[in-house]
Amino acid sequence: MFGRVGSLFRKSCKCEVWELRSIPSEEFDIHSLFIKKLKGLAFSMLYDFKKMRLLLITVDFPNGLVESIAASVAGLEFRKIDCVYFSKLENPFRYDGVPFKQTATIHEPFATHREDVRKAEKSLLSDLPMAFRDKDCYLLISFVPEKREALDEVRRQWEEELSRLTPVSREGVSLQGYEGMQRSHVSEKTNYEESDVAMVAAEMLAMCNNALLHSDAVYSVSIIGWGEKAELLKQHLKGKYWGVYEKVKASDELRSCMPITGGEILSGEYASLFINLAPEFAREETALDIGEVPREFLSKGRGGIEIGEELLKGLRKHRRLYLDRMSYNTNILITGQQRMGKTLLAKRIAGHAAAEGAGVIVFSPSSEWSSLAKARKEMLVIRLSERVPFNLVRCPPGVRKEQFYQNLALLLANAMGAGPYTNPIRNVMLNSFTSLYAKNKESGITEIYDGVHSSVVEFYSHEEGKSFGKFGQNIRASLENLRQIMLKEQFRVKDGIRIEDCIKDGAVFDLSNCSELERALIYAFILAQVYSYILSNFDEKGDRELRLLIVLEEAHMVFRKQGREGVSVEATATADLERKLGMFGKRGVGMMLITHFADQLSEVVRRHAQTHFYFKQDSESLESALKDLKFNPSEEELWSSASGKLLSLPTGVAVSRAVHIEKGERIEVGPFFIKITHHDEEGLSEKEIEGRVERYMKKNGISMPEKVKLKVRVVSKEDGEGVPNAVITLLLCGTPISFGETQDGVSYITGKIEADVAGSAYVEAVDGEEYEMRVSKKGYKSEGRKIVAQKEEFMLVELGLSGKASRERGEP
Repeated sequence: MFGRVGSLFRKSCKCEVWELRSIPSEEFDIHSLFIKKLKGLAFSMLYDFKKMRLLLITVDFPNGLVESIAASVAGLEFRKIDCVYFSKLENPFRYDGVPFKQTATIHEPFATHREDVRKAEKSLLSDLPMAFRDKDCYLLISFVPEKREALDEVRRQWEEELSRLTPVSREGVSLQGYEGMQRSHVSEKTNYEESDVAMVAAEMLAMCNNALLHSDAVYSVSIIGWGEKAELLKQHLKGKYWGVYEKVKASDELRSCMPITGGEILSGEYASLFINLAPEFAREETALDIGEVPREFLSKGRGGIEIGEELLKGLRKHRRLYLDRMSYNTNILITGQQRMGKTLLAKRIAGHAAAEGAGVIVFSPSSEWSSLAKARKEMLVIRLSERVPFNLVRCPPGVRKEQFYQNLALLLANAMGAGPYTNPIRNVMLNSFTSLYAKNKESGITEIYDGVHSSVVEFYSHEEGKSFGKFGQNIRASLENLRQIMLKEQFRVKDGIRIEDCIKDGAVFDLSNCSELERALIYAFILAQVYSYILSNFDEKGDRELRLLIVLEEAHMVFRKQGREGVSVEATATADLERKLGMFGKRGVGMMLITHFADQLSEVVRRHAQTHFYFKQDSESLESALKDLKFNPSEEELWSSASGKLLSLPTGVAVSRAVHIEKGERIEVGPFFIKITHHDEEGLSEKEIEGRVERYMKKNGISMPEKVKLKVRVVSKEDGEGVPNAVITLLLCGTPISFGETQDGVSYITGKIEADVAGSAYVEAVDGEEYEMRVSKKGYKSEGRKIVAQKEEFMLVELGLSGKASRERGEP
């Protein structure tokens, strides 16, 4: 992985990183502003096309210098950031060249030091932002100061180059009249301009002379590119201006974004052609005139976390905004289209809560939340698609079983997305859970499924389960996704990672590799445990503190709403959530719901979330979003302007309405526009993710179910001989999960028959689990029995001949 910017200079130099935040609307002289003011100082310009941003990396700059440069031009702003991470250094290359267009001819002078030409040629990189927008590539231009002697040496080299070139002579004859007489005149002109090399040499000499005359800055300029699209970037540079490129290896100086070796010696005026402060990098937004945020909300006191910068119409210098941590348990709703910045903001809030000591539980369909676990050493990243044991139907300690299974039935029925069958499925589950959880022993997930299926048979079958009506068939089909989850080995455990530990230390439930059909159900299983534990173990004295923050990405998967999802009735689980949101706040529990569009959640749920961050919406969700943000439709002009903004907000900008706690009183602030603070974060390594889970399991004596091989020998009742080619099947929840076929016992090398092998087969099982085993072969009566898998278990099955086979063998 790429290291932090500035690592090379950390020991001996002060290296800082600045991000371009805004640029002036009026043109200004980049050469005078940067090169002259930064004369004698090393710096780099990093063009990050993937995130469309421009970074200024400085080395040993005097305090306040960058700020003074920005202050000298109205509307120019750089903001200091802590550090920057980059992905793997791919396809790195160095481009050594001079800043002259490849398309230049004798009709297009090179002389950029001439005022008219320099104004026309603002930057050699002016077309790159549009050509490489959002592409995975980076261009680093470093400016390392050189002494005047270096420029003298460059001038000497180009003079020698020019002296080796053969001049081109042109001769002409002109006739002149003189006192009535004519005479001829032969003229000769030496011209180097028809040679490309000569043109470059002449222009470089002009550069050197002009720089020495005006005491211009002298820099060694290095041009480095890398990234997945580096080849395209390289070809673009090659076709744009004179130069050659070479492959380079990763080095400390390259990782620090400050190459200090190699490079082309250029005057400050020519070097400034590689600086491009394009609006595409700053992308400053102008918000509506809807009033300023109160000063109290701008304070970082009382443990607030910086969430972004306020955007005001006509103001270029933004004010930083902080979210009071006391407002977290008023519930937060973040909505917006994909890749707008929702997760970035949510991670920032959740990370602050975790660092302040609150428990944080995250449910995410992506793998980008592992960086959150850096905030707490004990926080786990639990990948539910891998072999991490978790009992999905465990009733947490201190919880009444009736409370738990009622929550479980509500959430599961809604998560299935069964439409009009949601309520019948809930009733089926309640009927099954009432009897299962009434027993003292802990029910396993397969027992849960068998119980639910039995209830379906009881309620909706005919002739004791032999046939089902249309209603019963649809309900059984809705249960199929549930059965697929229950067959997964890591969920078929009595003991696994415990929800009470996740609530205490924090956990990220990573469902990135689970199927779309599985995610909603797994959300529901775990939320049922979380809900039940909170209501039974958290008292109602937590109104002024945050004890737990629950982050739910794609919240609409569980809390479906009539409309977009095609559900015909308002889901019971959603109504249940509406009640719990109010109850949780008193217990110091906040929920952060993240979804794509505002109208995917019910209006009541959205109102219970008192802090809103609405990123770019679509036309269908627009009206709901505007009302949530308290825009008034009677104010037609403001409503129309806000509508246009919400439909076109750029990445990282949201409209917000938040709650501020002042002397115990909750004060609503907003609506206001906010530009989200961006911070690059590095997630946990694969080794650390696995290591944390392994340490937790070892500490708590938890292990994955142990697989065993069962040897089954099938013999004939008639003669006790082994029966070859018999099929052995193990079934769980009525689904085959392991197969075996008995051998004939013949050694094909010796031709001998081994009696103890004939009729034997091995099938895989999990130690201690109960299965249904079926043994069958044509000509024999099939046998089925219940078995409990044990280590090194040997089972004997005797098959009798079928009636037809018996008659064919002449038996009565």
